[in-house]
Amino acid sequence: MQKNLLGLAIATALSSTAVANTDNSWLALDQEISNLSTNVVNDSGVAVSGFFTTYYESNSDTDTGGWELGYVRLNFKAQVEDFKVKVSTDLASGTASLKDAYVRWSVADDVDVTVGQFKRPFLYGYNVGGGSQLFLMRSANAQNEVRDRGFMVNGGLGDIGTWAIAAQNGADGVTDEHHFTARVVADVMGEGAFGKHEGGVDFFGAEGTHASVAVAFGQENDAVEDYQKLGIEAAIAVANFWAMVDMVDWSVDGTGLTGGGPADGEAPMGITLAYMFQEDVEVALRMDDLDNTVDTSIMTIGANYYQHLPHTVKWSLNFESVSSDTAALETDTIRLGMTLSF
Repeated sequence: MQKNLLGLAIATALSSTAVANTDNSWLALDQEISNLSTNVVNDSGVAVSGFFTTYYESNSDTDTGGWELGYVRLNFKAQVEDFKVKVSTDLASGTASLKDAYVRWSVADDVDVTVGQFKRPFLYGYNVGGGSQLFLMRSANAQNEVRDRGFMVNGGLGDIGTWAIAAQNGADGVTDEHHFTARVVADVMGEGAFGKHEGGVDFFGAEGTHASVAVAFGQENDAVEDYQKLGIEAAIAVANFWAMVDMVDWSVDGTGLTGGGPADGEAPMGITLAYMFQEDVEVALRMDDLDNTVDTSIMTIGANYYQHLPHTVKWSLNFESVSSDTAALETDTIRLGMTLSF
């Protein structure tokens, strides 16, 4: 970097001295600076991307209303030989929070190894990018998932699907017990229905029927958390419709999860339906049944306008209603927001 900056300074000085009195000197200088800047970017091999989500939230039950930041994400990617690096941070809280920090490389045909901090490969609803969500909030099952530090091997099954196995630190950190995840996805029809973007936007105008099913298993056995969970997902896309079902069956021992959430024997389930009116307008309905002792469920109705496809600029209107046997949990919330990806 110092060499590039030194070269830029020398080129600037030489250009100014040699052609200081000609109109073309500034054009030549601009070109030299442009070329040097391009070389800096190309030599480093670093790409910057990210997404920004903000929304207005109104809740009459709590008599609150105001603007919130959902995501302020910056992603940095680089490639060194056969190794791909990703580091991402989120600034929505007002301070930088590390999200992803990993290295990935291919060890065989269609087999990759990942080390560092990354999302546990358990649910599609969590692993889909935050800027590519169908609703402003993730599903109830997806909100139980986390990033963790560890090791993952994943690959493809030809035209059939994909698989992933991960061993990560778990709730007890760097002690001797770990969190293990295994996931298999089968694309049973067409090219599958777990798209890069949640909902039907990736499949609008596609011919035929696309369908996928996935089975995932997660396990953690330590002094902090002790549980096993089985996840089942299925998605289908046909014509203008997209639908997905996700269910996670929990077997929890001891005191339960440190961050709260499902208890032993609970199997929260979500059902999502989406319809594309045209390529840039989508409406959706999601029902989340938390399967808890107070019979809590969440209904979310949403509408998206993709001003620039597929999710480069997206405007969203969501209505969320929580129903429960516990009156204090019942609430209605309206969110109006926008997402910009770059």
